Amino acid sequence: MIKQITVVILLLAIASNALGAEQSIPEPNDSKVHVLSYDNYYRFLERHPLILMEFYAPWCTHCQELAPHYREAAKLLQEMDLPTPVVLAKYNDGDEYNRRLRAGSPEMYNYSAYPALLVFQDGEHEFYRGGREPEDIVFYMSALAKGLDPRKEEEKQRPGLYKKEPHYDPKLMIDLEPEFFNETVLSKSKENNVLWIVEFYSDRCPFCKSLAPEIEKAAKALKKEFPDSIRFGGVNSRIYHDLAERHGITGYPWVTSFYMGDKVEDMAGLGGAESVINWGKAKRSAVWKKDSGEDIPYDNGVEKALESLKNGGAHALKSSNNKKETVEVSSSGETNTAAEVDVSTLDLEQMIEYAMEYNIMSLKNVQKMRQAVRKRKITEEKAKLKVFDKVKPLLKLLREAGKI
Repeated sequence: MIKQITVVILLLAIASNALGAEQSIPEPNDSKVHVLSYDNYYRFLERHPLILMEFYAPWCTHCQELAPHYREAAKLLQEMDLPTPVVLAKYNDGDEYNRRLRAGSPEMYNYSAYPALLVFQDGEHEFYRGGREPEDIVFYMSALAKGLDPRKEEEKQRPGLYKKEPHYDPKLMIDLEPEFFNETVLSKSKENNVLWIVEFYSDRCPFCKSLAPEIEKAAKALKKEFPDSIRFGGVNSRIYHDLAERHGITGYPWVTSFYMGDKVEDMAGLGGAESVINWGKAKRSAVWKKDSGEDIPYDNGVEKALESLKNGGAHALKSSNNKKETVEVSSSGETNTAAEVDVSTLDLEQMIEYAMEYNIMSLKNVQKMRQAVRKRKITEEKAKLKVFDKVKPLLKLLREAGKI
């Protein structure tokens, strides 16, 4: 009897292992994704300077959904001519043999869910913080390969959930940006005598994406009923998190209201369009007053929103990169040298660009510095001072040559 039970247990174990193998997420022969095991894991890390690693389990639905996107990104990156080559790899953490790596443990990579995506660069690792679409992965990893900060590069593109739609109409639902949020939403001008209903969202949040048509439906209904006293706006708080925090927003999607420069109230019980319509009517009835506001100029933000769209979203950030360095004149009439320029007036990205162009800093050093900033081993201000010290003599020469 005991022997029979033992045989049954062994057969079940074999069947379970066979089932696990069948449920793995295999790669086709032409895939550019490297499939790793415990045996070749560390050797692979040593051989490649920049890696995006996926730790997955075969039964994980999100891992299965990611697989084709991950595969496409690996193919695109393999075809790119980057300063630092990028490779994508995957590690089956659900495999019993591979689990001896203990990848998710606190002393290793400290993750608790699949898929766990980590970037390995020059012996350091950090969590991948980009999107899951192929273009998102390519954008993030190619930025790292070029020594750039992916977050800052994405900020320059000004991504928005509503502006990317072909029917985008900022008069109906405007994607707001920090540069014109205050003057458009918080202005006390009599031309801004409207109740603002603002949704703080993430353009990568599935619920936010599914809610967007409902928000637009509510905006159309309320604009039709109250054409001059209610406006709708959205803020991508994944990108503009400082703006969200400033107004007490701690999650997304999050709908709130503003009137005459003040925050009115957050919405509770956010559902479909009807819930937003009813809440919007109630808030308007509570706060809106005819002829309110001051006789001051007002910018409704529509032109800026459309201009941002034409420029790929980077209209507000171009000014700092194109700005000439400030040259102060002393009482004797002599101009100060680059060493005397106030570092706070300089742009870090431009200094890095000069440093790399004139071989003062290598790509590898720039990558290490950016990684240290992202991992908060050094503040951005300290990094800026370090770069400034390196490029001071160069800035002086460039200024004397009339190039800046």
